[in-house]
Amino acid sequence: METQKIEMILGFMRKRDKIGSLLGIALGCLQQVVGTSIPVLQLNYQKFHMFSTASWLKPLWEFLHDIEGDIVFPKAWTSPKTFRNDVNISKIVQTWNTSDDIKYTTNMC
Repeated sequence: METQKIEMILGFMRKRDKIGSLLGIALGCLQQVVGTSIPVLQLNYQKFHMFSTASWLKPLWEFLHDIEGDIVFPKAWTSPKTFRNDVNISKIVQTWNTSDDIKYTTNMC
């Protein structure tokens, strides 16, 4: 099932049609919510999934993590770093020894 999602996403993203654009927007939203400058589908799902909301892409991200794979979309939006030594909040919060709810709430700030 998940391999079919990968084939569909790659096909639509390559075509750059309306569905491909919507998938790009969904990927950008997931990227924004997770809050890192590293492309979200390349992140460790186990460490960062608590920052994301339910979406069509979240199970795909989990599957990619499980098979130690990733998908790179060169034109996908990522949060830019303003300064060289900037660190995203989610990267810091992820290291805290606290509940996922507190991590999620802090990341949303």
